[in-house]
Amino acid sequence: MDLMIWVVTIALVGLVGYAIYSDPPSSGCLSADAARARDEKLKRQVKSAPPPQSPAEPESAASQSPPVDEPLAVAGEERAVLSDVLRNPMTGETTGVPSSYRFAKRWIKEAMVTEGLLDKVYVSSELDSATSEKVKAAIKDFRRLAKYRG
Repeated sequence: MDLMIWVVTIALVGLVGYAIYSDPPSSGCLSADAARARDEKLKRQVKSAPPPQSPAEPESAASQSPPVDEPLAVAGEERAVLSDVLRNPMTGETTGVPSSYRFAKRWIKEAMVTEGLLDKVYVSSELDSATSEKVKAAIKDFRRLAKYRG
């Protein structure tokens, strides 16, 4: 019986050693799929960004033709400004926009206070109906801040 336990123990140690040393060490670099996804995301962002224009061009274009659908353009810009992903500028961490203040990450709550959207970081017991409406409006305004867009 002792011999059997000893043999099984040696076999398991050998199996673990084989598993550890047979895999190549991780270099911390992105895998090929992750690097390709990152590159595609950057290409989409570059394509969606409007080309920079000199200050003289918009003035001359504006003087030649009056804006026809200005309210639609403003609404389109507002939709584009709202971000579904928030990025912490200090750490680079990205996260989705929280559906509720209770599920918001701590850095989002602190950033809303820092930006002046909220008076303080609220705890769950302090969230009544009036405070909840105030917090929802603050989250909506926070999504518009360019500093935190992902």
